[in-house]
Amino acid sequence: MKKQDDSVKHSVKDDLTKVQKSSKNESLQNKRAHVFKSQFKKNELEDDIVINKSKPIAAPSFEFLEIQKQNEEIKILKSELEQLKIAEQNHFNSLSQNNQVSGTLDKLLPDFLHELSSPVSLLEYSLENLMLDYQKVIKALTTFAFSEQTRVAALATLNFTQTLNAHNFKASNSLETREKKKIILDALAPYKFNNKQRGADYFVIAGITKIDDDLHAIFNHKDGEQLFELMVSLISIGQSFSILESAKARARNLINTLKCYTNKKNKTGSEVFDLKTSIDTALLMMGHSLRSRIFDFKYDTSCFISADIQQLCHVWINLLSYAVGSTDSSGIISLNVFTNQNEVVVTLKTNGKVITEESIHVLLTSHFNSNPPESISNLITCKKYLDIIHAKFEVASNSESTLFTVRFTNYVSSEK
Repeated sequence: MKKQDDSVKHSVKDDLTKVQKSSKNESLQNKRAHVFKSQFKKNELEDDIVINKSKPIAAPSFEFLEIQKQNEEIKILKSELEQLKIAEQNHFNSLSQNNQVSGTLDKLLPDFLHELSSPVSLLEYSLENLMLDYQKVIKALTTFAFSEQTRVAALATLNFTQTLNAHNFKASNSLETREKKKIILDALAPYKFNNKQRGADYFVIAGITKIDDDLHAIFNHKDGEQLFELMVSLISIGQSFSILESAKARARNLINTLKCYTNKKNKTGSEVFDLKTSIDTALLMMGHSLRSRIFDFKYDTSCFISADIQQLCHVWINLLSYAVGSTDSSGIISLNVFTNQNEVVVTLKTNGKVITEESIHVLLTSHFNSNPPESISNLITCKKYLDIIHAKFEVASNSESTLFTVRFTNYVSSEK
C-alpha cells in the first residue's frame, strides 16, 4: 500500500513540476496542495472499501460519492493543465517567430543600411550641387540686371528653362542618349564655349533634343557664354530638386518599410492589407541582395487578404533569401503574382541548387518542433505560417530550377 501511495504522489508531483516551469502557472499554485490532498484521500477511501468489501453495501456511501466528486475535480484540473500547456506552446511559438524576425533583421540590416545610404548620398550630392549652381545663378542674374539688353536675354534664358519643369531630369547611358548628346555637341560646335560637354549632358537630361532658333539667338548674344552657363546652372538646379524629391521619397519608403516589418499594429497581429504591400516590403528589405542577381518581378493581380503582415513579409523574405543564397552572381530569380481561377498564386523560381526529394518531404510534412535540416529550416517556418492562414505551399525542384508556389484561396479582389 505504501508503494502505491508513493506512486500516486510521484505522479501528481510530476504534473505539478511541469506546470511550475510554465510562465502561466501562477493561477495553479494555490491548487497544488488541494490536488495532492484530493488524490491521496481518494486512495485512502479506496483502501477502506477494499478492507470492508465483505460487508454488504445497500447504497452508495458518502465516501463513495466523495470519491466521485474528487475524480471530477481532478479531471477539471487536468483539463486546465492541458490548456495551460497549449497556451505555453503558443507563447513559445510566438517568441520563436519574434526571434526569427529579429534574426532576419540582423542578417538584412547591413544591406538595408546600404540601401538607406544611397538616397542619403543623393541628398548630400544634390544639396552640394544646388548650392554651387544657386550661387552662379545669383551672380549671373545680378550682373545682367544692370543692362537692359542683357536683362532681356537673361529673362529669356530663365523663361526657357522654366518650360523644362515637366521633364523628369533622368540621366541615362543608353545608345539613344549618346546619339542625342552628339547632336547637341555638333550644334554647339560653332560656339567657343567652355563646358560644352557638361551643357550637352544637362540639355539631354532636361529633354532638349536640338538647338533651335531661340537658343541660337541666346547663344549668339555678346554674353552668349555667360547665358549658356546660366542656362546649364538653371537646368542643374531643376535636376537637383528632382533628385532631392526622389531621394526623400525613397528614404521615407525605406523607413516606413522597416517600421511595417518590425512594428505590431494590433494585439492579434491579424489585419486586412493588399498582398502586394507585403511583397513590396520584402523586396525593399532584400533590394541590395536582389540587385546582385538577375531578378524579374511581375504582378498581374490585385487582392486583399487577412493575415499578420509582419509574418507574411517574413515568408517572402525567407523565400527570396533562399533563392539568393542558392545562386551565384549569374543566378536568375523570377517572382510572379497572378490569378488562376479562384486562387491568387505567387510563384518564385530560381535556377539555384536542387532541393532533394528527401528535403522536400521533410519540408512539406515536418512538424515545427522537429529538428529539420538547417538548409530548409527557414522554409519550414514559411510552411508553418502559410498553414495557419490556410494558404497552400508547394515545392518542385529539378536539375534546372526550383519552384516555390503559394496559393491563396481566402482573399478579396480589389477589382470588385
